[in-house]
Amino acid sequence: MEASIRQLRDHSLTAPIDSKKSSEGPSRESEDPLKDVQDSSTASAAAPNLRDQNTSEPLGETDVSESSVDGMGALQFTDEENCGFFGPSSNIAFLRYISRAIAKTSSHREPSLIPSPSRRTCGPVSGAKSPTTGRPASVESLNSSAVVNLYALPSEERTWSLIQQYFHKTGQLLPFIHENSFCETYFQMKKERFCKVRRTWLGLLNIVLAIAASLSTKGDMTAEKRLQESDVYYQRANGLCDRDSKRNASLEMVQYLLILGQYLQGTQKPVQAWTAHGLAISAAYQLGLHSPDANRGFPPVECETRKRTWFGCVLLDRTLSMTFGRPCNIPESYVKLEMPSQDLQMLRSPVESTTYRMLEGSFFTAAVKLYVILYNVLESCYGANLGFEISTSPLGAMAGILEGQRQLDEWRLQQLPSLGLTVCESPLNLDDVENMDTGSIIRRRFEVVLSVRYNNLRILVHRRCLESLLDPVQIEGDTSVTSEMRLLQQMGLSSVMICVESAMSIISIVHNMSAGSGWRREFLGAWNYSLYYTFNAALVIFGSLIVASKERDRNPSAWIMISHSRSYIDTAAEALRQLDPGNPVVERCQEYLSQLSATLDPLSLLSTFLPNIPPGCFLFTANQRVHVGIVGAGIGGLAAAIAFRRAGVDVTVLEAADELLEMTPNVSVLLQKWGVADVIGDNLVQIEELNMRRKDGTLVGHTEIPIVEKALGRPWWLVHRAHLHEGLATVAKRLGAVIHINSRVISLDYQEGGEVTVETQKGNKYHFDLCVGADGVNSIVRSTLFPGIKPDAKTTNCAYRAIIPYERIRQDPIAKELIQKLTMEVWMGHNAYIITYPISGGETFNLVLSHHRPEKLYSTQPNVPVEEMRDAYKDFDPRIKRIVDMITETSRWPLLVTGPLQSWSSPQKNVVLMGDAAHSMVNHMAQGAATSMEDGAFLAKCVGAVTRGKLSLREAINIYELERMPKAFMKQQVSFLNGAIWHLPDGPKQQARDAAMAPSLDGKYLVRSSNLYDDPQTVLDVYGYDVEAHAEHALAKFAHGREALYPGTGLAPFMEDKYMGWFSKCQQNDRYAAVGKL
Repeated sequence: MEASIRQLRDHSLTAPIDSKKSSEGPSRESEDPLKDVQDSSTASAAAPNLRDQNTSEPLGETDVSESSVDGMGALQFTDEENCGFFGPSSNIAFLRYISRAIAKTSSHREPSLIPSPSRRTCGPVSGAKSPTTGRPASVESLNSSAVVNLYALPSEERTWSLIQQYFHKTGQLLPFIHENSFCETYFQMKKERFCKVRRTWLGLLNIVLAIAASLSTKGDMTAEKRLQESDVYYQRANGLCDRDSKRNASLEMVQYLLILGQYLQGTQKPVQAWTAHGLAISAAYQLGLHSPDANRGFPPVECETRKRTWFGCVLLDRTLSMTFGRPCNIPESYVKLEMPSQDLQMLRSPVESTTYRMLEGSFFTAAVKLYVILYNVLESCYGANLGFEISTSPLGAMAGILEGQRQLDEWRLQQLPSLGLTVCESPLNLDDVENMDTGSIIRRRFEVVLSVRYNNLRILVHRRCLESLLDPVQIEGDTSVTSEMRLLQQMGLSSVMICVESAMSIISIVHNMSAGSGWRREFLGAWNYSLYYTFNAALVIFGSLIVASKERDRNPSAWIMISHSRSYIDTAAEALRQLDPGNPVVERCQEYLSQLSATLDPLSLLSTFLPNIPPGCFLFTANQRVHVGIVGAGIGGLAAAIAFRRAGVDVTVLEAADELLEMTPNVSVLLQKWGVADVIGDNLVQIEELNMRRKDGTLVGHTEIPIVEKALGRPWWLVHRAHLHEGLATVAKRLGAVIHINSRVISLDYQEGGEVTVETQKGNKYHFDLCVGADGVNSIVRSTLFPGIKPDAKTTNCAYRAIIPYERIRQDPIAKELIQKLTMEVWMGHNAYIITYPISGGETFNLVLSHHRPEKLYSTQPNVPVEEMRDAYKDFDPRIKRIVDMITETSRWPLLVTGPLQSWSSPQKNVVLMGDAAHSMVNHMAQGAATSMEDGAFLAKCVGAVTRGKLSLREAINIYELERMPKAFMKQQVSFLNGAIWHLPDGPKQQARDAAMAPSLDGKYLVRSSNLYDDPQTVLDVYGYDVEAHAEHALAKFAHGREALYPGTGLAPFMEDKYMGWFSKCQQNDRYAAVGKL
């Protein structure tokens, strides 16, 4: 078939033109596609089979009418007397929640969020009356009195170009027209001089040209010119098919109406878009496209075309229902056809010919299944968009949200992989886009489009929680709030976090794709859909910031994280600027986002209606952008990513890690402050006591953990490393850190004063201002900086590790004595000890079995015979011995130490080490991961000062090394010290150790003790250490004498910035004046 098309095309392009016959078909425009509209005298006569029809028709009133709402229902531009219904799921309905929330918070002064001169607030409907703004002036004046030649066509070159563009973009994402058949018809009709052209097919061709011209952002043609051209084709199509669309039903007509509806969504014609879609569904029902029985009698190609056309009706039905907030026209119970075939190809194969057929069907199937979930979400969470008073109880609302998320998870984790596709859940950066290669363009495009749709639907699922928190009835002190509603509020934080996470993903995808070069821009779908998704995402972030301002006092550490999404509103506005410059609809939405962004400025809205919240809690204003790359997504790397994002620094993280861990008070305060503790939740175990025993079980020391916690003002937690890792990763993503897994770094290139280039094993290259090596004891970053430095086994000490389910221990009558309380237990013996503690919410028993062996160990020994391990502890307490005997397999782990090093950084100070890469240590104080997290927090404080223009990057790294290197060495030494204490042989030193612990058995705690968990010196030095306070002190010390004091106050700039900056930058008059402008 493709060969015959080529033959027809070649013939049509080379055939001589008979001047006598040229007037019998559609005329050709030589250069300007608008010429026949501007000068109707050039129009040709009608095609022979239509010669009784008028060839030129005035552009009717319906065709030029515009609404105050764009065709996607993204934004209502003005208030109108004539209103159409925009229900619960629409952006316009969501904007009403935002507007009311601001009005309630700002002393009942309702600011208009509609960027128009009118101040009147519209009700639950949106205008359909036609203003004169928002349309290119040339088109407006053109349509006021012009007539259009219905049978003219653009030049052959332009026509063919637009047909190809349609099937490359719109037709690829909604493949319900068989490309070969369409092209064959086009070239056959061209060959016959259009003597036998069907009016409906010519209308279908024109609407294909219209949407292709409208949505193609390639080339040098301005948006204004492109939209003028597309409007000409639309007017022709409308003139050809408008009357027949209400009288006749055919497959061509359904396809025409579907594309017409898509086209109108890119205009300010929401009424016509909704009407065209209704006509398409009516015609589809007439033809039986929905019926498996009716489709069986057709040849395979036509049967598949009918099926896909019906699915096109379904997908557009769900889209319009979501965007307009109106009920679906097609119930899900009417969708009974089999999924699109992956064997029959609707579009011609591009470069990826061997895989394209399957990809095309897989994508369409994935989209259909995703929109089944969309239908269910609209039904369960938005009352089917009927606009009735929603009577669902808060518990019912929660059930709907959880079920929607379950279905999304099933689609992403099970259905999508089975189709060979994936979606992106975390934000992209420009490097990700630029590193995409040409070998998988089609797959990448399908995955990008699905990623945006998936994240948008994820927002829709959880937006109901956000709306409930925005609702003024939830304001503090409202006695009508029930216990169920409070439960919904508690669930709200998690849902708002998910909304923000997905919103950031959408904005980053659209921003970086639209900023990409060449073919990478083509990964996005149609500009009007990208506009809708981006605009909606920015609104969600804005609404979340308002909620954070209200809810912050209840849970400061959790809600303050939302504030770090604020910059994405500006990013969304920038994305729209890049998306389609000159497009009036896009420009209006971009201007609106800029207005929203301005209300979040410290000199504006939030500072006024939230006077008790320091603006710094919401905003970060950077004087210098710094992009940090972290090599290693382990505990330290993810902690650093969170700290950097909180400091306003752009972060990309490469690689991953997983193990077991204890979280002592020196970092539990960071987990609370960063909101990680809330994510981990019940998987954090807060222990009650610590018991120090001799190996036979004799109790020699005791620590009441609550007493230590009270003294420090911080909790002491035990947590499985996997749970901590997951919590850190979740929070880092929510704050906008970009995390790439399976990205093993193989090389670094760093130069004086330049960027650091990092290359991964897959060949991807990343460019950073600062590269942080957080890649563990076998660090590639450290080996690049210091090739001769290798981790060393300082002693012959090594360890076994094991996890035993609590349920198994409970079944042992002797061992179960050890799990009656949530305790940490230590058995000390000569060159061997056992430490145990509960993890995973108290359901799992963790054991670390330390021992010495004849030789040093430098690598893990897998599958050590369990008899060898059991023999090493045969003389220990019978209770713990019973648990050791439950271990069925184990490995022996080395205890490797790095350093102390003379430097942690490159000479250029653009590469720096942290965590085990810089100072790995033995595990006797459980401080390895904790110290890594401290490194990340300290380093982020220093680099944050760079972004504020307080110091250079070189100075920041110098401060970090000067302050953290001695602290890390102290931790290494304390860890060795505790191992030495626990490994003492029986004798005088052991007796002195036990005697020094004895006061705790009499209830005397936090006195000098050989139990370092209870010794006040180590408790304060190790567990009471406040790394962020240390960093601030170090920065203040560095600023001493370097900055002139302010005359009149005597304050140093760093002191004013630290203690007065949050309010001194905001003049009170400016604050209140800003709200007046709203």
